[in-house]
Amino acid sequence: MEEKTKAAVMYALAKAASIIGIDISGAAPDKDTERICSLASELSAGNEPVKGAGRGLSSVFDRLWLKQGEAPAGNILYIDDSGMFRCCGKGEKLNLKKADISKIKSEFIRADSIKSRFEIMKKYAQDISCTKSGELSVYCHARLSSAFAAALAQYYNENPLGTDEQLKQERSLVLYTADFSGIQNFIYTITNEDALKRLRAKSFFIEIVMAQLTSEITDSFGLTDANVLYSGGGHCYMLLPCIKECRKKLEDFHKNLNIWSMKNFGNSLSVVWEMQECSPNEFLNIPNGSYTSLFSGLSGKMAEKKMQRYSADEIRLLNRFGADTKGTRECKVCGLSSKRVKDGGEECEWCSMFSDMSNAITDPDKCFVITKNDLDGAVPFFSHKGECRFSLMGSSNISRKSKNADIIRIFCKNKYPSKELEKCPYSSIIDVCDYASDKMLSNIAESASGIKRIGVLRMDVDNLGSTFISGFDKDYVNIGRTAALSSHLSGFFKKNLTAILAEQSRNINVLYAGGDDVFLVGSWDNVIYASVDIIDAFKSFTGGKLSASGGIGIYERKYPVAKFAYETEQLEACSKNNKSPVKDSVTLFTDDGSQTYGWDEFFKKVLGEKLDTLHKFIKEDSDKGNSFLYNLMEHLRGIIKGEKINIARAAYLLARMCMETVNKENKKDFSDKVFDWITSDNKNDIKQLITAITIFVYRERSRKQND
Repeated sequence: MEEKTKAAVMYALAKAASIIGIDISGAAPDKDTERICSLASELSAGNEPVKGAGRGLSSVFDRLWLKQGEAPAGNILYIDDSGMFRCCGKGEKLNLKKADISKIKSEFIRADSIKSRFEIMKKYAQDISCTKSGELSVYCHARLSSAFAAALAQYYNENPLGTDEQLKQERSLVLYTADFSGIQNFIYTITNEDALKRLRAKSFFIEIVMAQLTSEITDSFGLTDANVLYSGGGHCYMLLPCIKECRKKLEDFHKNLNIWSMKNFGNSLSVVWEMQECSPNEFLNIPNGSYTSLFSGLSGKMAEKKMQRYSADEIRLLNRFGADTKGTRECKVCGLSSKRVKDGGEECEWCSMFSDMSNAITDPDKCFVITKNDLDGAVPFFSHKGECRFSLMGSSNISRKSKNADIIRIFCKNKYPSKELEKCPYSSIIDVCDYASDKMLSNIAESASGIKRIGVLRMDVDNLGSTFISGFDKDYVNIGRTAALSSHLSGFFKKNLTAILAEQSRNINVLYAGGDDVFLVGSWDNVIYASVDIIDAFKSFTGGKLSASGGIGIYERKYPVAKFAYETEQLEACSKNNKSPVKDSVTLFTDDGSQTYGWDEFFKKVLGEKLDTLHKFIKEDSDKGNSFLYNLMEHLRGIIKGEKINIARAAYLLARMCMETVNKENKKDFSDKVFDWITSDNKNDIKQLITAITIFVYRERSRKQND
């Protein structure tokens, strides 16, 4: 990192620390750097006064979609003792300990690197607000102001520093974005019984590749990881300086990355990228609408690029790599012919790595290491520093092997496994929801109640793109709120989700949970009830300002992974198309819309009213089993299709049951309720009952029937 850039970052960090009373004497740099850092602070806070305001943040979600004259709800976001953000509603009691400023100051002054100071701010200042409205934390402000300061310092290292107004108008910054294409083809090409653990490994590997790419870019430009505005779910945004070599550097990075990807994975995985030169005023939304146009314009460029993923040269490379298969063997797991399948072996080196990675994801001591030299079990990776290798390593072995391996970078999962790695300048953390109850689909299926099947849930936040672009009022839109919004959403799905599932000891494996979506597999009954737990917690966390839609499928344990991934994606899409309510829905079993419900309807009417009625009826009348319910369900389906004769048939079935002498009162009560539902003007009652019967029968299916 150049001295001027380092000075700007250190001063921006010092200014952020001073908000909570940490004054570092001698931190003031030269006048030019001070001007740059003042602008950086303004860009981060969005023209709001910057001052310490105590623990607890005003919920950034409260600012979404406000009507004219409407006040924010007054929810407070805070970090609990486990390190997770929680939401406290207005009027609820909230007791938060005051930050120990003297302790923070002592650690901050002793810190011997920029990385260490960021870690201290993250540890202590994530929920200390620093603006009048209260949504921006001191930690978030420290990152954003440092990112702007570093990028501006590099630009003005090449260009003369003008007036304050010129500083705001000059196109001195670059907003960069990258997005993976072909993730589905890459992740779901799995055919054997270890599909579940390999699927989790491949999903996490995408996060590692993106982390490596963003780290390579920040290293090359002499920036810090604060310049990564967002990274997750196979895409990222970064803030870079608008210097002469910017586009050339990025082109070289992506050429290197895509050649590595084509050589190792064919056309199943590639990265599309774009950049947009911009001015500080655009981040300040001057003139009105500039901030929104900046991001929407970049999205438009990306959409065009995705229509043509490869250049002519890259297509020729793909053809060359594809033709060079003489004497190769087909990998039994991914099904691709590859020279990497060793003599006498059945798996290519990548499939073997993904198998090992799955175990490493749940091992807090394991790290993901990129080295210049080869190690046992390492696979080829990419770096602008030349040839490198990717491998797994226990924290205790890193220092011993690093002398010979020449380590480039170390990625740790969720936290550093040792103090030594925490201080290491080339180590960083990748947050991931690593909740996993069992590694084998067969074991998960066997643990289900009733029918021995797995359940699959795919869930995605509704309208997230439009929320980021136009969710905030023009007077409140700024990069600070955008960063806070993405950070809190990512934190919910990567951290809070683990606690939600662990609280009920759900028999579930999270295959992926990122910035706005969830993909998990578990015993079918656990998946259904976990989906409601997740939605309930999500709506509470966001104050009801955001919703999510999902799809739930139930499958045999040997059902192909690629197929259930695609089918549940279709179920999720069906929920997204629901009009009443608009999205905010779940679709079960089939994508024809016949079992699509708003979440409240599903919880209260299907799992509540209808399923509770069935439980009470069967519990008190054990002679009525599944055959009776199957017959009833057949008539209900006929009614839904408009076959009125089925109303009479259902009524006759219920009437015959009521003529029985045993438990007459219970039978009549059940019959009256069902008849009211099937004759109701609201056909949703019949839909709800069909779904409730399906769930009930699955749960009551005996082991003998499963066999």
